[in-house]
Order: sequence, then C-alpha cells, then structure tokens
Amino acid sequence: MHSIPLNVISVSSVRDRPRLAIISDSGPDLQAAEWTIGARTDDDLSLEVIVNHSRQNIASIEGISLSEDDHHVYLTVWVRRLPPRRARTLHSLTGKHMVDLSGPLAGRTVVNPPTDP
Repeated sequence: MHSIPLNVISVSSVRDRPRLAIISDSGPDLQAAEWTIGARTDDDLSLEVIVNHSRQNIASIEGISLSEDDHHVYLTVWVRRLPPRRARTLHSLTGKHMVDLSGPLAGRTVVNPPTDP
C-alpha cells in the first residue's frame, strides 16, 4: 500500500469548526458516501474529511461511524441523498468536515471500511 503524507493544519485555525457527529446506527435511510482526507491537525487529534456533495447527490450529512485500533482509523460518512431526478441549481459543492479522534493519529492508516450491499 502506498502512503501519501497528509497536509497539516493548525488546530487553532479549526478549533471553532463544527465536528461531524458520531452515530452508532446508520439506519435504513442513510447511505455511505465517498470521502478523502484533506489534512490532519498539528496536534494529530483531528482530521479534515472532504466530501463532494454534488457529485454524490447528497442532501445532508447525518454523521459518521468511527472506530480505531493500533494500526487503523475506520471512518464511514453517512448521508441522506436527494431524490432521483430532483432539479439542482448548484454545479459543485464540496464540503470540508472535521472529525475528532480518540487518540493521536500517530501514523495509523485512515480507511473506509467496506459496507454491506
């Protein structure tokens, strides 16, 4: 596996940014969304997750599932999608969302676990 170094942002610059809520049950109405990591904070305790809302037809982000072990951080972003064929006026909307970890990232790999079909 190829590892790309993460951008580092100052924790003070994102201190007041809202964090994604951690949810334990995604429920039948929610779907997993694709995401990428934008950066980690300089204290190694938070991640910036980038989600392309427009490309994935996302109406809202409802929360995340997050679990951690010694080698990995498993992250799933749960969303509600817009109904099919609904007219949209925005051409592109990309969101940067903050996620707090329970401990330092410390070189662990951040992955999106597979979801059941």
